[in-house]
Amino acid sequence: MNRVSSTAFAVFAILFSAHSYSQNAAGALPADPTALMTLAHERNGLTGSGVKPWHMHGTYHSYKDGKPEYEGTYEEWWISPTQYKVSFSNPKETQTDFATGTALLRDGAQEWLNGPELLLRSSVVEPLLDPAQLKEFTLQRSEQTVGANKIECVSLTYPVHGSVRATGDVYPTACFESSMPVLRVFEINGSRIVYDQLAVFQGHYIARQIRIVSDGKLEADLKLDVIEALKPDLVLSAPATATPVDLTKIKLKEGKSHWPALLKKATAAYPILAKNHQVSGIVTIRAALRADGHLENLQPTSGSEMLWNASTDAVEQWVYRPFVVMGQPRPAEMEIYVNFSIN
Repeated sequence: MNRVSSTAFAVFAILFSAHSYSQNAAGALPADPTALMTLAHERNGLTGSGVKPWHMHGTYHSYKDGKPEYEGTYEEWWISPTQYKVSFSNPKETQTDFATGTALLRDGAQEWLNGPELLLRSSVVEPLLDPAQLKEFTLQRSEQTVGANKIECVSLTYPVHGSVRATGDVYPTACFESSMPVLRVFEINGSRIVYDQLAVFQGHYIARQIRIVSDGKLEADLKLDVIEALKPDLVLSAPATATPVDLTKIKLKEGKSHWPALLKKATAAYPILAKNHQVSGIVTIRAALRADGHLENLQPTSGSEMLWNASTDAVEQWVYRPFVVMGQPRPAEMEIYVNFSIN
C-alpha cells in the first residue's frame, strides 16, 4: 500500500456551489472500495452520458530532472466521444486532431505524441480507470492522515507469476477527500498525479491544476484558464492540410508520457548467468497492445540476448489502460524498454 506524501497536498480551493456541496457532505463515502472507485469515475473528469459539449484551454510545462524543459498550450473543443478537436502546441511541435464522427484527421506533427501531453489530457478528462477494468485487481481501502487532514485511499493490488516480482510502489492508488469522492492524488507506476484548484462543472469535479511528480521531481504540470460550455450546434471543420489517421495501425513509443498508463507491472528477475558475467543494459521489446490493455506478440529487438527471456517473462504480465481514440479502445504497436542494472 502506498503512503501518500504530505507534500502532495498543497493549499487548494474547491469551487463548489452550495447545492452540490450539501449533496456530497451529507453522507460518508461508500465503504466498499469498488463502489467508491465507480462513484469517483462518474464524478471526476468529463466522461459519461450526461456530459454536454465543452471547451477547455490551458498552459502546460514539461520538466527534465525537475527543471523546465518547454512550455505549451492545450486546447480542446468536445462535442461527443467521436466528435472533437484537440490541439497541443509547444516549441518542439504542434498537433491538432479533428474527430469527425467517422474519421480522425490530423494537422501538424503526424506521430502520436509521447511527451506528457496525452497523460495530462487524460488526467483532466478521465482521470480514473473505467469500472470494467477494476476486475483486474484486488481493491483495498484505507484511511490516511496528511497533516491535519484525513484522506480516503483505494489501492489496486495484483499478483504476478513465475520468477518475477511486483513492488508496492507501482500499485495504482487513488486518494479522495474524506467526505466527497473528489480525486486529489492518483499514484501509478511510480508517478504521483496531484489534483488542485478543483471546481464543479456540469456536476463533475475538474482540477484546474494538475502536477505529475516522478522520483520526487516535477515532471509535468497543466493549469486550465478556461472551462466552459459549448453550443451543441458547433461545427468543427478541419483545414485542407489535415490528413487521415489510420486507426488500424497505431504506433506508440514509450516516452516520458507514461501513456497509455501502465497499471500492472512485473519486475524482471535478473538472470544469474548474466549477472555473473556483468551483463547489463536496456532490452527493447516490440509488442502489440490489445484493445483491453494486455500485451501480445512480444519481440525483443535490442539488448543482450542473455536478458531477453527474463524481459519477456516480466513484460507479458504488464497491463495498460486501454488506448482510447474516438471513444473506442484501439490496438496499437509499442516499444517497451526493460533496464537491467548490476547495482
